[in-house]
Amino acid sequence: LTTDKARWLKFDVDSVDLTDEETIAARKLDDAKRKLESEHGPLPDNAKIQRISEMLNVDEFSRDIDEAEKEMYDMLRNSYLSIYNGVMAVAHFYLLFISILRVTLAGQGAMLTNYAAMGWLLKSAQQTAFLEIIHSATGLVKAPLLPTIMQVLGRAVVLFAVVDGEVQLQSSVACYILMVSWSAIEVIRYPFYIVSLYEWFFPRLTWARYNAWI
Repeated sequence: LTTDKARWLKFDVDSVDLTDEETIAARKLDDAKRKLESEHGPLPDNAKIQRISEMLNVDEFSRDIDEAEKEMYDMLRNSYLSIYNGVMAVAHFYLLFISILRVTLAGQGAMLTNYAAMGWLLKSAQQTAFLEIIHSATGLVKAPLLPTIMQVLGRAVVLFAVVDGEVQLQSSVACYILMVSWSAIEVIRYPFYIVSLYEWFFPRLTWARYNAWI
């Protein structure tokens, strides 16, 4: 071999800057890009990537807003229903307690005057119970609408059309038993609704809820 080698056979080491890390990284990135394009077709440009990223960020922000709105709705819903059920539970507990107390202190004769003394509270509670139809119709509670309507209207007919419309029935032992048993069941039912809102579980309360009326 002669010293006059062809230029294309020569390798100029000095012309390669191996210390330029940015150049090497850029070349690797170009190689990877060409490989991806050969396998999957043309890649989107930087502007498209930026727009896609912005859209994804907007979607995530929208989801965060939706989740916040749902949490706020659930909090307001649970607060309102807790207040409603709590008030109804207290009202029926007071009715039950006073009805029993009157008979305990005054004897069985107090049974005959119990409706005259406490009937106003039972009627007020039953009038308030019409809100349960609205709760079901608006989706505040999961209770089906038709059974709720039948339950509320059925009790209203018994109270306002039968008991309140018959004076002799109001001053009977049967009316006293009706008021006591009615309020006792409601004292169990409304607290059960409260604990169900927060997915708490009390076995005895659950058992009483579905067996006390029997």
